[in-house]
Amino acid sequence: SMVILLASLIAIDLLVVGTYFGTQRVVERIAQTTAETEDRDEVAGYALEMWKDFPVFGAGLGAFPVVFPRYSAEATAGTYTHLKPNKAEQCYDVGLLGVSLLALMVLMSFAIALRAHYQRDDPLMRGISFAAIMSIIALMIHSAVDFNLQIPANALTFMFILALAWLSGHRLEGEA
Repeated sequence: SMVILLASLIAIDLLVVGTYFGTQRVVERIAQTTAETEDRDEVAGYALEMWKDFPVFGAGLGAFPVVFPRYSAEATAGTYTHLKPNKAEQCYDVGLLGVSLLALMVLMSFAIALRAHYQRDDPLMRGISFAAIMSIIALMIHSAVDFNLQIPANALTFMFILALAWLSGHRLEGEA
């Protein structure tokens, strides 16, 4: 039943996105994208040089637009205020230590939600844990290609979802 649910969600998403945006426009945009028109690979190289200078603790949250011009070429210095994907900018901002702590929190929340989904008998807690699992997966996929966690409302919502994962795993039966 889980496979049927996921397949139907994907089919509905494709239908909605195709209807709203038009699949032809998306296909044309992908076809028009070439290595010559994109400069993200160059920006990623500059960011790697920045990361080499601040590997453990990072340069600080929000420091990317201030520090990036020192490492980049003239053509890209003022045009980038964030680095795509979001995970790359997080690595630069908080370093390995900060990213490790964030990843540990997300992984622990995911594990708690999975455990709650398979061990809890309460349908409400199972539903909350399933919602947390799906939300974490969706946001991690989206964060791989975009910088959606830079938006405060999205980051706050994600923290709320992580809290729901813990709630689903630790709320006592019959507790109000």
